[in-house]
Amino acid sequence: MRKPPVKRVEYATMQQQRAIVMSMVKKSISVTDQQDIWIKAQVDTGRYGNESEVLRELIRERQMLEQDTPEEIRTVRAALLKAEESVRQKGYSRRSVGEIWEEAKARHRTRHGHFTYERIAVQ
Repeated sequence: MRKPPVKRVEYATMQQQRAIVMSMVKKSISVTDQQDIWIKAQVDTGRYGNESEVLRELIRERQMLEQDTPEEIRTVRAALLKAEESVRQKGYSRRSVGEIWEEAKARHRTRHGHFTYERIAVQ
């Protein structure tokens, strides 16, 4: 029985991978004085190596936010319309915000098996 030929796999170095995945286009942008101060302060924290890294991070965050936005907007709008109709028919709820929040978490667990959102303290 003949063995199949060995498949040759070549590995790119990290630098080659970055060049393939992240080819760069140079851009020139204008920012306000306050934005410039903020960007420089971000670099000064040591989290970023330069101002371009700060801006790329902001763009990546915005891109992630926009990925699921249309569906989320439809879901929230539908819930708001349902709530408005409920108020028209039944009046306002006598339940506390905490009670409503706990019910929402329980309903989410029932549908999805877990709850990942953190409760934000209202000040």
